[in-house]
Amino acid sequence: MSAGYSLVQLGRDWGADIQAYIRHGLTPRTGWRGHLQRASAALMPNVVCCLCYRIAHWCHCKGWTRLAGGLASLNHVCCGASLSPGGRLGGGLYLPHPAAVVIQAHAGPGLRVYAGASVCCRPGAPLDGRPLRGAPALGAGVVVGAKAVVSGPIRVGDGVVFSFNAVVDSDVPAGASAMQAPLRNYRVAPRIGGTSV
Repeated sequence: MSAGYSLVQLGRDWGADIQAYIRHGLTPRTGWRGHLQRASAALMPNVVCCLCYRIAHWCHCKGWTRLAGGLASLNHVCCGASLSPGGRLGGGLYLPHPAAVVIQAHAGPGLRVYAGASVCCRPGAPLDGRPLRGAPALGAGVVVGAKAVVSGPIRVGDGVVFSFNAVVDSDVPAGASAMQAPLRNYRVAPRIGGTSV
């Protein structure tokens, strides 16, 4: 349970989610058009999916596990994303296509997860609001490519990029890129100036 997750923090995190959507999915605008753009972005299905997760996580932190599980299940049915309320995801969560996304982990701010990706502690972990055990811990600014799988009680450093279809079940250092490869044998290339070598 994440102690001290308040409605104020929920609002800050959701505001960061909206900004992430604008930064990665739209051309940012200023002035009154910027306010209109933020209001429009708040109504987008992928941003509403993040809000539903944030409310479920808040309920989980309050000890209302059944309500948290119900909201997580509703999110799964409506948006197609399985976001465990027991996991703590920092602000700036960006899910461009939430369909088939599974997140049962703890992550820092700026997490980007693409369609079909799975970040989970174990197969079949429930959405019932119970605390996660053995969940991956992701740093800030991690990018999980489409259909990538990150599983087990591993630690992933800040700024790690998992490519399309990468499968990882061991620790990854900060700033690395995990490319396509079989389980337990992934290639990690150091990133220089934001690009992979």
